[in-house]
Amino acid sequence: MNKLQAIVSSAMAVATAFATAAAVNNDVSPTLSPVRSSSLSSGLWIKIHIDEEGIYQLSHERLRELGFSNPKNVHVYGYGAAQLMDHNTDTAPDDLPEVSSIHVGDKLLCYLESTDVFTYSVPENTLSPFIQRKRNTYSSGATYFLSDTSPLAPAGISSISAPALSQPTAEVRTTHQSITYLEEDLTLPAEGGNSFLGLNLIGADPTVYSINITKPASTAASVDYRGGIHSTTSNNYLTLTFSDPSIASSITYNPGQTASKAGTYDAFRVFSKVAAVSLPSTDDATYTFQASFPGNIKRYISFAAIDSWAFRYERQNDLTGDSSRQMIFFDVREDEHFSLSGIEPETMVWNVDNIHRVVSHELNGTIGAFGRTSDAIRLIAFNPIATFPEPHVVKAPVPAQNLHAMQTPDMVIVTTPLFADCAKELAEIHISRQGLDVAVIMQEDIFNEFSSGNNHPMAVRRFLKLLDDRTPGKLKFLLLYGSGTNFNHTRLTNDGSNLITAQNEDLGSGGAGSGPDSYGNYDVTRAFCCDAYFGKLGPLAENANAFANPFFKIMSQPMTIAVGRLPFESITEAVNYNIKAADYLDNPPTVAAPNRALFMSGYATRKEDMHMADTESMLKLAAEAYGPRLTSIRAAQNMYGTTGTDLYGTVSSDISRINSLITQARQLGVGFMTYFGHGSNKQLGEFWNTETERGISHPGLYPVAFFGTCHFVSFDVQKLNLSAAMLFKSNGGPIVMVGAGRQVYQNRNTAFGQQFTKDLYAAADGTMLGNIYLDSHNAMLLANNKPMMCNTMCYNFFGDPALPLYTASRTISVDAVNGNDAAAATLFPASSNTLSGTINDYNGNVDGSFNGIIKIAVYDHPFIAVNTAPNSSSPTVSTIAEIEMDHEQLTELTGEVRNGRFSVTGFIPNSIRPGESNRITMYAYTSDNKIRAAGSLTGATMTDTPGETGDYPAPAITVFHINSPEYDGSAIHDKSVRIHATISAPAGLRTSSQFGNCLRLTHNGNVTGTPQYMINSTSPGEYTLVMDLENLPNGNHELTLTVTDNLQQQTDANLSFRIETRPESELHIDEESTEEIRFSIVHELESDAEAVVIIENHSGIPVARITSEGNTAVWNLTDNNGSRTVPAGHYAAYVKIHGISGNTSSAKIHISVP
Repeated sequence: MNKLQAIVSSAMAVATAFATAAAVNNDVSPTLSPVRSSSLSSGLWIKIHIDEEGIYQLSHERLRELGFSNPKNVHVYGYGAAQLMDHNTDTAPDDLPEVSSIHVGDKLLCYLESTDVFTYSVPENTLSPFIQRKRNTYSSGATYFLSDTSPLAPAGISSISAPALSQPTAEVRTTHQSITYLEEDLTLPAEGGNSFLGLNLIGADPTVYSINITKPASTAASVDYRGGIHSTTSNNYLTLTFSDPSIASSITYNPGQTASKAGTYDAFRVFSKVAAVSLPSTDDATYTFQASFPGNIKRYISFAAIDSWAFRYERQNDLTGDSSRQMIFFDVREDEHFSLSGIEPETMVWNVDNIHRVVSHELNGTIGAFGRTSDAIRLIAFNPIATFPEPHVVKAPVPAQNLHAMQTPDMVIVTTPLFADCAKELAEIHISRQGLDVAVIMQEDIFNEFSSGNNHPMAVRRFLKLLDDRTPGKLKFLLLYGSGTNFNHTRLTNDGSNLITAQNEDLGSGGAGSGPDSYGNYDVTRAFCCDAYFGKLGPLAENANAFANPFFKIMSQPMTIAVGRLPFESITEAVNYNIKAADYLDNPPTVAAPNRALFMSGYATRKEDMHMADTESMLKLAAEAYGPRLTSIRAAQNMYGTTGTDLYGTVSSDISRINSLITQARQLGVGFMTYFGHGSNKQLGEFWNTETERGISHPGLYPVAFFGTCHFVSFDVQKLNLSAAMLFKSNGGPIVMVGAGRQVYQNRNTAFGQQFTKDLYAAADGTMLGNIYLDSHNAMLLANNKPMMCNTMCYNFFGDPALPLYTASRTISVDAVNGNDAAAATLFPASSNTLSGTINDYNGNVDGSFNGIIKIAVYDHPFIAVNTAPNSSSPTVSTIAEIEMDHEQLTELTGEVRNGRFSVTGFIPNSIRPGESNRITMYAYTSDNKIRAAGSLTGATMTDTPGETGDYPAPAITVFHINSPEYDGSAIHDKSVRIHATISAPAGLRTSSQFGNCLRLTHNGNVTGTPQYMINSTSPGEYTLVMDLENLPNGNHELTLTVTDNLQQQTDANLSFRIETRPESELHIDEESTEEIRFSIVHELESDAEAVVIIENHSGIPVARITSEGNTAVWNLTDNNGSRTVPAGHYAAYVKIHGISGNTSSAKIHISVP
């Protein structure tokens, strides 16, 4: 025995001492009871990463460099991404189990798995599938850890003794199956599913693939290829062409027709083909091949791509020239042996089906024993003195952490270092305002302890379940504080903006048998990306057995905690939302927003009114819950058409009218807004887009929103995203929203929208918004309708789930109008009117403790609007749409409530439809703004004869300034200003556009904005205005505010200011690839000004500077020296420009390096 053999034998003996004497089960990972403390809580830990499975080494010298004083004490911990496939909390190891490893000479050796999991079956013939592989597409490669901490459960290496050569009857295998896989996860046609394919073969040059064949034992071979196609023809004939025609001149396969209309991704066909090929000889060779379609059928195919290739042939057990060789043997009997050639005396053979329980097959010369009967056995033979790849060091050292030991909080915020400070700020907002116990956790820390550092949503779910099991019922909220991506394996970095998403992994919906040629429909209606996954922490119910896939089993279960996401891509967005959340908690609505709702709808395919009917169904549910106190504003494209005659009988050639209505509603304040119809991440219907959203503001008014349309909140389309423009604006926009990230379907959208509306308007004051979504989500599962369930899973809750709903917990009744019984109330136009009443508790008794402000809105009599719309079944048949419109507000009166009673006197202007019944709504809030009340009065009649006008002084503008009262007239170095005004108008102000503007703002002589919709009254006759002006040019600016009260009395005020900003500059990304990023630069300086693009890492440290050529700069992803490619991750970029006329720099943009 030589020295090396002695060392190896010694190591093996030590390892075997830890192994059990019983037979090792190679198919099951170690199951560990949940630990109370993580291994990462103490000791030295180093995180490492590999791209492919195989034997890896770390020299003792390298281990010393990493900080280990005694390298022989170093162990490998963790598990590959392949062990994370089942989405459960039972079989995957808890914390970090030890990986079997040995120290040989001066290095550590181990076998590490990557992202693939294998299952074997005995083939019935040479063309049948012989091995199935599933890839964990959440991770790119796999992550492990090194430590000199002693393992709690040592892995060990057991052994199978070498066979005795005196068994002449034993069969000896001299060949094995060699399989080469090729796979590229580049495209995701399912829009949020988890089935990645290669590049689209249509419109691109065919990809040439290469296969190396070494030491074949025969000329028989086979190729297995899988892919997806969307085609309107049944004659597709995918052709596989080899470089050597003697293998097979070509292989053709027809996956079949998948759709009747090109470009429709409702479903496409997944196919699998296994074809026999014949090698020209048994010599070593390299062969190339490519896949393509005949040119004459490409016009029928909108998408076609290859998922993976598997090339199989029988290979000799000859290791000559190989440092390691993986071998697969099928249909193995316990008494069989295998024989190797071309090996060294030191060669070792491991069974690595379980990396925590490696089995060593000892050799008698060149012969080894299988030792067990199995359908298939996978062995790896290697020479331990050879040189093997070294894992990439990800983090050295890993800071101590111990999530396993933490106490259960009320709320968990998961984020990345990029947003850590902002997340802690939001946590403090919840702690200080609501008394919640909030924990901010880094996503990487969760991965470290619950998925061995690998990307996987199961890690987050396992962490939350541990907390939930520890203190049942305490954990209520999860907030994912960062954007998401459908490409978790390539775009998820520890220091970037993206957080893990949970994606459906079971997309096939049947097939045509299980033979060598098979296909099935790949149904996009079953593809989704759903954050609700993280909130499903309870045990699986009986109905879960209806699903074979573990992911679907979980998704069919109810949510037990509320989950929300804030898909930030920049710190600016995070800061804006934090400001918004704090303002929402500090300043509940002092306008009657909870009494109003905005229902928007777009045209359907042929402009029929189906989407308007969707919103009408939701409106009906809201009205049933709130009664006449709810004012519904309808912004339906069928009513305000872009062409033809609208519901008001006028011809409209643009969309200004519907946009004006939406602007008016949102600036007056609505508690709920919804849209149904066609849409995208950039627009709603044909009337509302990112630019129109940025053009309005309504500070302090933050509705709840539901968008029943396709692609509205797409994780991977944050740029120019309308939902982001709404959610992350600090001067308005929804506080939370529910929206879909892929194509969704009208009838199922309607069902979910109806359920959400019902739950929203049934919720009590203070109900957390995330819990309303939770209830709606769970209710949709009770229907036990799989298509409905899948469509619901496409929707996510965006916003903070731990923010409360503001609605009334008290009622308001009017006892008298102008001294008469309210049951027969008469209102006098152009006159003073008095309304008196009480604030009542749930029992109908006067709430004597209620002191505060009441707002009384008087509405004109409703009218019936009529419009013709194409019939849904035939565009030549028209139907009549009759809609009752009841949102035209005459005025709003403000008064005081004392000891639960009020008497409010105010001026009511003339009605358009006098002599008919009017609706009155009331909204009140206490002085501390903690309790709200609401009510309504119907049947009040507006006479034709004015009453007493009274003596009302002219309005006065008592405050008019920009930004702050201390503004001294100096130049402003910003392009935006905020206008503040206080107005005294005892006769009242009109707030509806049909009666003219009570406020008019002129900017440099031009009327601008809609200030009449943005005023708020906090006491009788007193009004405040807060309004933003944005994108102002440099120079002098003059503002004039004109106020007209209900008696047509008028006053105005003026102010001046000057804008002086630096010259503008912008940096944009034109093209991105794995090799370079191309920027374009826009600026206002002279054309020969010097521009330099600066790249910073997540810590703000510059890593590269690129001098532009004209208005273009190209970064080749190297550092300042141009000698080293920067690590993958997220970076910030901005441009600095120096010119004769001045200097400027752009805002920072975020970029990703793959």
